[in-house]
Amino acid sequence: MNTPFQRVISFVLDTGGNVVVPAAVAFCALSAIVGGVIDMSALEGQKKSLQVLADNAALSAAREFAISANNGQRIEEAAKAFVTATAENPNVSAIAQAHLDTLTVDVTVRAPAKTFFPGPAAKVESLSASATARLAGEAGNICMIGLSGDASNTIYMASRARITAAKCAIYSNSKSTNSIVVKESAQVTADFLYSAGGFKGAPTDTMKQPVTDAPQIGDPLAGRPMPRVGMCDENDFVVTGAGAKYTKARKSRKKNAPAVVTKTLDPGTYCGGLVIDGGKVELRPGIYIIKDGLLEVSNGGSMAGENVGFFLTGDETKLNFEAKSTVDLTAPKSGAMTGMLFYANPANPPERPSKMGKKLKKGHVIESDNARRLVGTIYLPDDKLVVDGNSPVADRSEYTVIIAKTFELDNGPNLVIQTNYDASDIPVPDGVGPKQDTSVRLLQ
Repeated sequence: MNTPFQRVISFVLDTGGNVVVPAAVAFCALSAIVGGVIDMSALEGQKKSLQVLADNAALSAAREFAISANNGQRIEEAAKAFVTATAENPNVSAIAQAHLDTLTVDVTVRAPAKTFFPGPAAKVESLSASATARLAGEAGNICMIGLSGDASNTIYMASRARITAAKCAIYSNSKSTNSIVVKESAQVTADFLYSAGGFKGAPTDTMKQPVTDAPQIGDPLAGRPMPRVGMCDENDFVVTGAGAKYTKARKSRKKNAPAVVTKTLDPGTYCGGLVIDGGKVELRPGIYIIKDGLLEVSNGGSMAGENVGFFLTGDETKLNFEAKSTVDLTAPKSGAMTGMLFYANPANPPERPSKMGKKLKKGHVIESDNARRLVGTIYLPDDKLVVDGNSPVADRSEYTVIIAKTFELDNGPNLVIQTNYDASDIPVPDGVGPKQDTSVRLLQ
């Protein structure tokens, strides 16, 4: 017998089998140790797999904040659905909790432990892992922002005024206790209502409780390049019609106003403003610079144009769309004003008494009964936007984004903010509209 195995057998036979029992004991002890090591390694592997699952579920759910930042249940269900869809073990369960104020979501996953040998490791019945993830940027599909950081009534709604923004987020940056004020008969329908300060009003069937004392967000269009202001192409340009109130120089009434004038205008710099006073104007595509005067539609006048953008700059340069006017506009698809329907120079001087003798409401004013198509972004960081009247505004637009210093809605208008971005070929400017940056990060 020359092989090692043969020598061992010979040794056992020669000793009469006296080593069998000790060898068996040693083998059992060794097996227990090896089995314990195997089980501990298996549990560690299961734990790591659960941690990866928890991390990915939290990251996936946190991205939902970019779509619906006030729907905690939706975010929590997204985490659970991710676990169900991706877990290899069908017995894995998940618990999720969304925190709307911090844009974070906690996820804990749990699964039965799987061991192979008796011993201490076999007593471990289940394993769990937890993760917390946060949306890196601001939440929600942004469609309306009040920029003022300290004004009372940054968003103010009175009488029967309504805002309908069912699929997007509304923000007020003011830290005032009256940052958002919604009077008793006014209504807001929004996916998300966010106030850096307080809120005065009461939730209704259509208005959810706003998130208050939330972090301010930056002006997403700050630093947006401005179009070049050229030499004056027109001075104090007025298109008049029956019942016109002003002459071209706006100094006396038109005594023998003609029938409604229809005129086609070209892009350019309109110094002293552009007033459509009872007339009908068609606008050719391009950029219209309104300098040192009103952009006004009044006395039943109308203004329509595809792919037009208005840059408002200088003294007294405001929007003023009076009742009975008609406004139908879409923003440019390219160029310096891509996606921008109205853009007020942030450096415009403060409001002063009008030199034209007109008693205007402060700020930019939309009172029109027929301003139902306003496709693009309205950016008025220099002043208040007043929406008045008794009719819907922008409700026939594919999408509208509105950013102003403050907002005031009076009487019975319904400011409708649509978000059908895919239905329009008008680009949405970077920083507004649907969130492009949905980056998320793990906190633990």
